[in-house]
Amino acid sequence: MGLKKQFVSAILLGSALTAPLFAQDIATPSSSIDTLAIFSFNDFHGAFASDGITPGAARLVQMTQNEKQRYPHSIVVSGGDNFSGSYFSKITKGEPIKEMYEAMDVEMSAIGNHEFDWGLPYLVDTATLNIPHVAANITEEKK
Repeated sequence: MGLKKQFVSAILLGSALTAPLFAQDIATPSSSIDTLAIFSFNDFHGAFASDGITPGAARLVQMTQNEKQRYPHSIVVSGGDNFSGSYFSKITKGEPIKEMYEAMDVEMSAIGNHEFDWGLPYLVDTATLNIPHVAANITEEKK
């Protein structure tokens, strides 16, 4: 695992996921200080379409890209619950999320409880192929 991935893992495990993506008062970067911005989102639940309450994938991607331009030294992480929840995600099995992750340059995601909605094989064979995932306290039940 590269140094950048180890650093991202440490940040995730150190509760960096509480830093909101939509913060109102983000400081403007100074030319004399290097700022590492950590952008986080969670509970996306496959909500690709905007419905007035949730921003949808297009808006989330655009906002993240805008902030990454403003803060060139940045990391994007997810707190989990990425795939399941919306009607669209159910009919696509969350397939468009790979393209969304790539557009946002998501480095890593925690595994939320909804990552198991379509079974462990889906999580292992599909979801974790998009980006690295981290988790704690997940065990396989022996029968």
